[in-house]
Amino acid sequence: MNVLIVDDKNSYIDMAIAFLEDIENIKLYTSMSGKEALIKTTKVSFDLILLDIIMPNMDGFEVCKRLKQHPRTKDIPVIFLTSENSLDFIIKAFEYGAIDYINKPFTAEELRARVNTQLKLYKTVKELKAKQSQLVQLSIIDPLTKIYNFTYLKTKLKYLLDNKERFWFIHIQIDNLGKISKVFGHNQTEKLLLEFVEVLNDIFADKNMIFRLYGAHFGVIIQNQKKENIEKLLNSFLIEIKNLLKTVTNVNCFIVANLSKESDSVSSLLNRSDNLIHRHYMLKDKLQYLIEE
Repeated sequence: MNVLIVDDKNSYIDMAIAFLEDIENIKLYTSMSGKEALIKTTKVSFDLILLDIIMPNMDGFEVCKRLKQHPRTKDIPVIFLTSENSLDFIIKAFEYGAIDYINKPFTAEELRARVNTQLKLYKTVKELKAKQSQLVQLSIIDPLTKIYNFTYLKTKLKYLLDNKERFWFIHIQIDNLGKISKVFGHNQTEKLLLEFVEVLNDIFADKNMIFRLYGAHFGVIIQNQKKENIEKLLNSFLIEIKNLLKTVTNVNCFIVANLSKESDSVSSLLNRSDNLIHRHYMLKDKLQYLIEE
C-alpha cells in the first residue's frame, strides 16, 4: 500500500513516518511541496495521500483540486493535515474532495487509526470495482470465443444509430456445423469456431468490433470505410476462409454486408441482414459475398 505524505515541514513528515512505518505492507513516500506531490502521483499509484493544507506556492486545497480533476488520481483518498480547526476550514476541506482531516499536532494512535481505516476502505472499493468490471465483461463477452456477444452488438448498434453514424454491418454464417459435430464431435466443432475467430481477428480486428451473434453467426461493425475498401477486406477474408474450410467437407460460409441507413432501427438492420443471408443461401457459389448499400 503506497502512502504519500505531503508537508512543507520536515518535523511533521518525520513524525508521520515514525507513526506509520511499521504498518504491515505499507510503503511511505514524501513530498515537501504541492508541485512535487503532483509529479510523484504521475510516477506512483498511491492508495492514500496525507496532505498538509497550509504550504507556500501551492496549498493543499489546490493540490487536492488538481488530483480530483485528473482521471488517474481522482479516486485516491486524501486526508488533510491541518492546524486549523475552524468550521469553515473543515467544510472547505470536504468541498475540495477530502475524505477525512486530522488536526496537528496529531497522535500516533489517531493517525494510525485513520490511515488504517481509509486504506482498508480503499482496498475494498478497488476490489469491488474489479469485480464489477469482471461482471460487465462476463455480460458482454462470449465465453467460448472471447469476442463480444449479441447483447453487446445490439447495444452498440443502438448507440451508432441513435447518433446518426454511418457504418457497415457484416454478417457471417458458417453453415452445416451440426454435421461436423455429429461426425467428429463437439470438440472439433469448437476448434473450428476458434480458428474461424482467429481469421476474423486477423482481417477485421484493427479498429473494428467483432461479435458472435449466436451459434455459428458472427458480425463485424466497420466505420468510416468506402464500399471498395469493404470489398477488399471481404476478398482477403474469403481467401483465408477458403484455406480454413478446404479440409472440411460440406461446410459453407455466407457473408453479407449492409450499409446502415438513417431510417434504420436495430431490428430493421438485423432483419435486412438476415434477409441477405437467406438470399446468399440460395446462391450456388456459397463462398462469395453479397454487399448492399
